[in-house]
Amino acid sequence: MQSNIYRFSKLPLSKNKIIALFIFVAVMIFTVSALHTSLSKNNPRLTWESAETVAPQSLLKQVLSQKSTRPTDISSIKVMRISSQGAGNLYIFDYDSPQLCGVGGCLYSVYDIHGKAVLEFIANPYLPPK
Repeated sequence: MQSNIYRFSKLPLSKNKIIALFIFVAVMIFTVSALHTSLSKNNPRLTWESAETVAPQSLLKQVLSQKSTRPTDISSIKVMRISSQGAGNLYIFDYDSPQLCGVGGCLYSVYDIHGKAVLEFIANPYLPPK
């Protein structure tokens, strides 16, 4: 092993080859960091936010009129916005309401920007952390 390292250090590298190698390494570091920055900006972490700040007001009014027989506290509703290139945004609603929860879990709804219900499902909101 030591003899291999010794042979590697004895490689004849001209000044031009050293400069070219340095430039290549610098370009690779720049490319990787630019790619990482670009991907992290385009894929923000998905998280639950207040419905009033995330969902458009027209969508929020429509969803509330469909899902509630009694007035619902809007501040308790959480929404996760999922951005899609070309298809518009989807909004997942977590109502956090006893009237929309049961033994199997709570109702979650997925709507598009136009107020069309895309999916409704029941899930357990009390899953253990990762």
